[in-house]
Amino acid sequence: MKRLHFFLYLYSFLLFISCNDDSFFNIDNGQSITNEICFVPNGFVTKGLPINNSDSLESIAVFGYYTGNGTDNWANKGSDATPDYFSNLLVSNEGYSTSANKWVMSQTYYWPSYSDANLTFFAYSPYIDTSSESNYYGLEIVSTTGGLKMKYTVPSYCAYQPDLMMALPRTDLNYSNNPGTVELNMKHALTAIGFTAEGSYDTINSINITNVSVSGEVSFNLTDTSFTWVLDDPSSVDNYAITENELPLTNTSQPVIKYNGYIMMPPQTLSDEAELIVEIKSGATKTISLAGQEWKAGDKVTYNLNARYNPATIDVDIIERGFVHAFWRHDETGERIIRMDATGKWEAFVLSVDDQWSYDDIMLDYLPSDYSTAQGQEINEPIAQITENKPLLSGDGNISFRIGLSENTTLTSADSKPRYAVVLIKYDNLSKNHLIYLRQGEACDVVNGSLKFSAFNLSSEKVDGTETYQFEYYPSVGGAYKQWNMSTIMYPYSTSAASNWNPGSADTTDIENICPAGYVIPSYDDFNTMMTPPVSGYSSYYGGLCADGYFDRQTLTNASEYGYQTESGSALAFCGFVVFNASTYASVFFPMAGRLNSNGVINQEEATAFYWTTTLPSESSLPYYFTSGYANNNIQIFVEIRSWCEKADANSIRPRYSGTD
Repeated sequence: MKRLHFFLYLYSFLLFISCNDDSFFNIDNGQSITNEICFVPNGFVTKGLPINNSDSLESIAVFGYYTGNGTDNWANKGSDATPDYFSNLLVSNEGYSTSANKWVMSQTYYWPSYSDANLTFFAYSPYIDTSSESNYYGLEIVSTTGGLKMKYTVPSYCAYQPDLMMALPRTDLNYSNNPGTVELNMKHALTAIGFTAEGSYDTINSINITNVSVSGEVSFNLTDTSFTWVLDDPSSVDNYAITENELPLTNTSQPVIKYNGYIMMPPQTLSDEAELIVEIKSGATKTISLAGQEWKAGDKVTYNLNARYNPATIDVDIIERGFVHAFWRHDETGERIIRMDATGKWEAFVLSVDDQWSYDDIMLDYLPSDYSTAQGQEINEPIAQITENKPLLSGDGNISFRIGLSENTTLTSADSKPRYAVVLIKYDNLSKNHLIYLRQGEACDVVNGSLKFSAFNLSSEKVDGTETYQFEYYPSVGGAYKQWNMSTIMYPYSTSAASNWNPGSADTTDIENICPAGYVIPSYDDFNTMMTPPVSGYSSYYGGLCADGYFDRQTLTNASEYGYQTESGSALAFCGFVVFNASTYASVFFPMAGRLNSNGVINQEEATAFYWTTTLPSESSLPYYFTSGYANNNIQIFVEIRSWCEKADANSIRPRYSGTD
């Protein structure tokens, strides 16, 4: 007599599905089908993990039906047939831990002696011992008459959830038509639901799926070899995903269930009431509709959670004399020094990046031990390149660290579109939030609206009336000052201010444009649009300091300690305000350079920002005016459009691009 042998292979395809939702939680959009096989290491298979090759199967159970001699026995007798040859026969993989794939039956069975004596086989995995009262897998054999029918209820503990597989029935086999090993083609009967997540250094507290069926009966439809599921009424999947593992959300996407595990669910088309509810430990909760999604048998459905705060929705408390902007030119990547007064525990991390950057491009590190921690202390060391990224910084008391860019993030040229990002600092025992808007690239760009503003104030190489007008090198530098009707621009440390001054009146309302080719002085509407936040109800500017490789490395002077001058004839840099777009993260910094009088003395510096415009806000305004930003002790900015202006004032110029592209 010939012995029965079984050989197993798997029929499997993987489907990665995701959906989209905005606000605090984002779930990546799109779906794709792949035939790629993912191997689970031998000896490392647990429940809650899909099995994708037969080496990873520890055991199966087989049912043998004897239906007599002849042909088409199962078609004629199968509906009433019972597994009278053997039932729930354990077939173990003795090579499970060694990849030997040696399948051994718990009892030896032989083919019937007649060459046309037919057997039909059903099988499932994992094997359950029906003689034991303990069944952690949620599986139950409901019926074996006419074929195998099983009941599955999702276990409440993820580690006990099986990858239920059932074999395509092998009908009417005998030792003549199947003289060798019986091949069992195992098909996945469940849907594997997985989660990956990344985010803003918080922790996922719970993931629940509501109004879905968590139990039902499954059998094979022998006509088309598909599964037939009869589902119970919808219920909820209560936090099966993370009962074993709290997941800190970092800049790198990672599996939510440890060992890259999955929730093993009955296949179904989800109702309109089906929802995914994700709660973050800090208290934020997001409910996402799963209406109409189809979970198919054998599919792997992965929800990619992007749980990041939107800068526009954060309650922000800007730190007094705090850095609100960090700037690099297109070919710069070196450190920018951040030092701010604070109390209590603090953390700093990259909150958001635009589509030109990845999170790893922004590098954070603590200041070396030989750097002074005093606010505004001059640093004589050359700008260093950060080589070791510490994505999450923390401390207690005053905030002190540095921000750099990875060396491969230089832009192609000075004309390249800038890149933007946002760093979040949680301070005062993590109860308050401070934002720093990052920018790499000196090309003029759109912040809010559609017009491109320069990143720098206007300056000049000369002050003798034959200027070649150009831009300052650093955003924090105030640059030169201009009277309303003079071509000459003047500096506060130059004796030419008095000699070039025009104290008289004018009969024209035109502000003389001294900008370089391709640039103009903005109008009132240009400034107003740029300062208007794109997200209704949220601010579009914060007052503070600019870390541009210059301001952040100098000693602050003046009573207010918001501006400084290193020596006579050198560039003056000031505190100011960053104008930003909370959706695109675009930003531009305006220094509070005050205004210049005929004696070459700056008035209201570090507390005001006077910029010429070319049009009036209303007919009642006088012909020449400027925008004015004020700072109180906390450098909180508001913008005032002055309806008056002394013609003798010399104020700053911030050009905008005159084109429309």
